[in-house]
Amino acid sequence: MGVVIYFEGQLKSENDLAWVTTIANQFAEKYDFDSKIIDEKNKVLGRVRGEEEWDYEGAVRGIRLNIAEWAEPVWLEFDENLYLQDFCKTQFADITTHVLLVELLRAIAPCFEELDVFDEGKFWETNDLAVLSEQREAFFEALAQAQKENPELQAGPFKTREGRIIDAME
Repeated sequence: MGVVIYFEGQLKSENDLAWVTTIANQFAEKYDFDSKIIDEKNKVLGRVRGEEEWDYEGAVRGIRLNIAEWAEPVWLEFDENLYLQDFCKTQFADITTHVLLVELLRAIAPCFEELDVFDEGKFWETNDLAVLSEQREAFFEALAQAQKENPELQAGPFKTREGRIIDAME
């Protein structure tokens, strides 16, 4: 449940990692987002291949952007093979947050062999604010329905220490 953008891809080269970081930093400066360069010798990244979850453990480089208080951070974390896989929930933030995330992904896309994006808001594919708005409304309707069916369910957003968003909790 949610309005989430999933993204993954392989950078073309080491130079492209520098470009992604530069583009993301410029984006952060332009929109006054907090950002942090990531350069860790050993980190665990949760990954999914097909339907199977697995963990990458090793060197990680990239950048993290905090694009809105009630959106998840955008983690552009690349493993030692320059591979990226992550997601960002945006449904509790202003609709422009979702649009800006798509803008950022489009800006960095040329640095990738291929950047696969799955946008539950359908904005990546359509560039249509009305469609994105409908998807957001559908999320909130589904959340309200879930609360009707389970009175113990409390609607979020709830934020974890890492900045991930939980939609609802009992």
